[in-house]
Amino acid sequence: MKKQIIIGAALLFSTGLMAQNRNFENQDPETRAERTVLRLNNQMELTDDEKEKLKTLHVDFFQKQSELREEKNESMREILGDERYGQLRENQQERRQTMRETRQEKRGKMRQRRQKHQDTDE
Repeated sequence: MKKQIIIGAALLFSTGLMAQNRNFENQDPETRAERTVLRLNNQMELTDDEKEKLKTLHVDFFQKQSELREEKNESMREILGDERYGQLRENQQERRQTMRETRQEKRGKMRQRRQKHQDTDE
């Protein structure tokens, strides 16, 4: 029972850390890999060897992903031109902001419901 509580607390803590910084694309591959391995370790209790190998794998993956994203963005800019590419980026940022606001609203409603249930339980 104690082990389950500790694991649950660790998962909540790691989820909270991830929620605080959702802009993963702007993090360096090393940091992203460490966070990924931490999450996996919380779920599966990895050995030190597994942690090391998974971190190496994820650093490599995130580096390649970043390079591909940059190549894609350069190609899109060439195809669309600077002005239309700028419009695209603005639209993407507006959509992200709307998603953040929606997520915050949902969290607020969830907190209110949780508080309401706690109040009725007491």
